[in-house]
Amino acid sequence: MTDDTSQNSPDVSTQFEALGLDLRALNAVSRLELEAPTDVQQEAIGPFVSGRDVCATAPTGTGKTLAFLLPLLTRLSRPAKGSGPGPRAIILSPTRELGEQLWNVAR
Repeated sequence: MTDDTSQNSPDVSTQFEALGLDLRALNAVSRLELEAPTDVQQEAIGPFVSGRDVCATAPTGTGKTLAFLLPLLTRLSRPAKGSGPGPRAIILSPTRELGEQLWNVAR
């Protein structure tokens, strides 16, 4: 018996690209050597990219941080609409540990 899954499964960058991420975010996905979007990433990234509010819960280690940061990179790479000078995004964290995690992943 042979395994044909490698021939039939879509390329990872194509899977993430289908979620609406731009080249900058897709390059980050490539650098992180991700195999495929997780369930929470598949559900959350598209709405985040389109500017909708998302409330997601998922177990630890399922990709929530990237589900938040990758669309943020995409949105920040686009020209700002109707905004003046100043910050375009503020990330608030309820704990220092989560803030450090966000910082480390975002770098």
